[in-house]
Amino acid sequence: MSDHDDPAAPPAHAAPQTIGTDPWPRWGRMLGGAWIFFLAYPIMSALEAPVAPWLRYACVALLVAFAVIYVVFFTSIADADRYARQWVVLGVLILIAAVVSPVIGINTLGCGIFIMAFSIFHLPLRTAFATAGAVLAVMVAAAWFSGQFGYAWSILLIAAIVGLFTGVTRYVIQVSTTHEETERQLLIARERERVARDVHDILGHSLTVVSMKAELAGRLIDTDPARAKDEVAQIQALSREAIAELRSTVGSLRARRLDDELHAAHDVLTDAGVSATITGEVAQVDPRFRVLFAWVVREAVTNVVRHSGATRCRVEVGARQLAITDDGRGLAGTHDGNGLRGLRERVEEAGGTVTLVTPAEGGTKLTVAL
Repeated sequence: MSDHDDPAAPPAHAAPQTIGTDPWPRWGRMLGGAWIFFLAYPIMSALEAPVAPWLRYACVALLVAFAVIYVVFFTSIADADRYARQWVVLGVLILIAAVVSPVIGINTLGCGIFIMAFSIFHLPLRTAFATAGAVLAVMVAAAWFSGQFGYAWSILLIAAIVGLFTGVTRYVIQVSTTHEETERQLLIARERERVARDVHDILGHSLTVVSMKAELAGRLIDTDPARAKDEVAQIQALSREAIAELRSTVGSLRARRLDDELHAAHDVLTDAGVSATITGEVAQVDPRFRVLFAWVVREAVTNVVRHSGATRCRVEVGARQLAITDDGRGLAGTHDGNGLRGLRERVEEAGGTVTLVTPAEGGTKLTVAL
């Protein structure tokens, strides 16, 4: 995590969610796995099928693979970057159901419930509903033309209920996501308008006053040099004040939220081939220090990527402490460049301390305590 006098550029990535607040990765597989017991009927049918033992066990193995694939990929709710992969997974599920259907017969409909749910959660919204409807129609047709509709009606009813439940859930998720994105864009637009007004007010007022005083100084320079000198001094003071206000305004525009910066750090490290681990909750951090921590994360992670040669990096967030550890080349032969000097100055101005050490296992650990 050394710094070689390169200014740290802010990461270009951002993520819309807060670290540690999205429950889907944590509970998604549990939700998907809760329905696995519906595969008990196809599996029992395979075990009782009047076919060669090897064929029975092959069908059971395929059904187990069906369950594993479904649960593993269930957490990836519809994402434009993953639609191609989800089609492949859906195709594999359908293929497995088709392969085992000659052995287990009408009980293959149990697999259709999972295929419907997967379609609804993992395809574009309209395509998801159309695909799920087509799957349900195929299930009804198969039961009707096989002459076993009376036996299969309960499975079809469960499939319809699951389709309705998952469809409503997916629609609510879609609407919520769209609403959140719209709110985020509105907040960005309002912030830009605020900054534009601030810059206009600062420059408009300051430049008008500076221009008037410069003209006055120009007229007084021969007749009243002392007053002209005083006007020039006021111009200098006004210019410095305007520059400070402008920097403050631009700085507030550039400031990022800590949760955004943590997500961006994860993306930047991953893109650079560095294994990233981020622990802690943004909600735990004292609100007074979140902007500072965001800036430290940006600076430190940039240095890790540029200079450390690390393969692993860990970011630990606490209420009043931030620690960034990597397994890179350490501190030997390095010095504080502009980036680290600026980091120390910012933290010290906030009443905190910066510690930079090489742990016993090697690498570098930067700790900011407030």
